[in-house]
Amino acid sequence: MEKRKLLISFLFLAWICAASGCSRKTFHQPSPKPVNMARFYLNQGIQLQKSGQFEAAIQYYKRSIKVNPKFFPAVFDMGLSYSRLGNYKKALSMFTESTKLRSDFPPSYCELGLTYARMKNYPKALQNLTRAIQLNPKYAEAYLNTGVVFEQEHHNKKALLNYNKAIQLNPHSARCFVDRGYVYMKIKKYHAAVRDFHKAIQINPKSALAFKGLGKAYTALGEQTKAQFAYKKAEMLKQKSQ
Repeated sequence: MEKRKLLISFLFLAWICAASGCSRKTFHQPSPKPVNMARFYLNQGIQLQKSGQFEAAIQYYKRSIKVNPKFFPAVFDMGLSYSRLGNYKKALSMFTESTKLRSDFPPSYCELGLTYARMKNYPKALQNLTRAIQLNPKYAEAYLNTGVVFEQEHHNKKALLNYNKAIQLNPHSARCFVDRGYVYMKIKKYHAAVRDFHKAIQINPKSALAFKGLGKAYTALGEQTKAQFAYKKAEMLKQKSQ
């Protein structure tokens, strides 16, 4: 009788367990999703890049790309780090690869154009900068860099046209006014240069380049007192930045 009661109890418990899904498989928890290591390494690289540790950043970008060879952000950002280190050949390789991974990303073409310009290949620079503008006609930096290339080739009128467009699109960029100011100096429009350098200083009072340009413009206009003040300010800011 006791055995029969035990058997009934056992069968009842087995039924309860089966009804509630209490099988061996129930206790097998699903394994957690694997961490996106490519993204993790990318984020580490970005933080190092922001702090100026470009070589260390590159190592993390390489790890990210090893996990995912087609991970566009890591490829593009590694190009930026190589560029900051002055390794333009490797920067060129990374930016070229980034355009293959994403042919619709204007900054890739802009950086590619800028890198070609630094390597003195101005036709290739203009070709890529033009592509960046085609993709985004409101891309101020692409117009700015196009102006830089034309200035390097001594096409001052074309440089001015592109600087004007860059300023129209981004009137809060001190660099745009500085670069246009130097072109005005080259074509001897010194009063226009003074206005641009003053505007650049208004936007960024710590721009040593703007004060230096202002000094040159005032020297050309024969205003030596103002020129000396601007030169001293430029030197002071340069020393503080070192």
